[in-house]
Amino acid sequence: MKKNLKQEILRYLDSLSIEDKNFEYLPINGIKNIDSLPRLGFSCYALKIYELLNFQDVISNQNLKNWIQYLNSFQNTESDFPLNSYIDKTYISNHKNGNKENMIEKLGKKTLNRVFNTNYKDSNKKLSEYINAESKQTISTIYEMGFENELKYLEFPHTERKLDFYLNSLNWNYPWSSGGQFSGICLFSKTQLKEKEFFKTKLQLEKFLVNLVDPKTGFYFKGSQPKDSELINGAMKIISGIDWIDGTVHYPEKIIDYCLNLSLNNEACDVVDLVYVIYKCSTQTNYKRKEIAEYLNEIITFIFLHYKEEEGGFSYFKKTCQTHYYDVKYSDSLNIADLHGTLLFTWAIVMILEITENRLFDYNIIKP
Repeated sequence: MKKNLKQEILRYLDSLSIEDKNFEYLPINGIKNIDSLPRLGFSCYALKIYELLNFQDVISNQNLKNWIQYLNSFQNTESDFPLNSYIDKTYISNHKNGNKENMIEKLGKKTLNRVFNTNYKDSNKKLSEYINAESKQTISTIYEMGFENELKYLEFPHTERKLDFYLNSLNWNYPWSSGGQFSGICLFSKTQLKEKEFFKTKLQLEKFLVNLVDPKTGFYFKGSQPKDSELINGAMKIISGIDWIDGTVHYPEKIIDYCLNLSLNNEACDVVDLVYVIYKCSTQTNYKRKEIAEYLNEIITFIFLHYKEEEGGFSYFKKTCQTHYYDVKYSDSLNIADLHGTLLFTWAIVMILEITENRLFDYNIIKP
């Protein structure tokens, strides 16, 4: 592993910082039409990287307060989305313009879901979930920095009846998508509810997981066992929810056994999800520490196949950068680093250093 990796990533972040625009970052280098880019998500990505690598000189107290104020400026009290959602209007405009569907397409997706139990979603449903995910991402970033969102986001199911109905309405044959909704509820419950309300919701969420977890594999799904990527990515979402409500993974050793036999994928999300699942399970047991360390060393080697020496960052795919942000395209496939890939692989590296007790540089552990 590169000894000067921390400073190299800082160099890369500096190159993405938009001139004369505080707290705004490009997703990749070389974009010329920056006015058409979303802002909120990329700002969260950059701040998380600074926190992961403990760049205290970059996020000094006053600068951090101003950055949090910038993030909170996206909170919206007047929109078609839940009250006090975080709304990047440029993102919404781009998504609607680029993801138009006719009534036949929407009807076709509904029919497939009903007949074949698929998980297709129309563009409006996707946009609603993306705004929920952006709100979750922003709130998690703000809370990880030790602050709070200015206006409470409370339009999520947290009463006993609504929460039970919502959780059981999700399609748990696809734990990645449903797990994302579950983890959002966990985050919102922890950060937005009063302590007494949170405690009740936590108990209900934990009770639901008892009935969802598969005792044979240790994973969270219903029906037939999903393919590996769906299984691991779904587990990452569920376990991140468990992380936010201070819960425990039900069968960490079974999950570790399964993970250690998996081949690696070229996508950053798949790699970091796998590392996160192993990391969180390893915090609950000392099971197979030697085997885990050996496997994670292989992952480190794999991660650096994505490293772009000239820039100092990582690419999301092995030979190409990330090209979309929640279905909104901002670039063609280029063999360069990107902000999202750099965040994910930096996070994976930090978790691996923590598991293997390697203090190569100062870092902070953050929640997703």
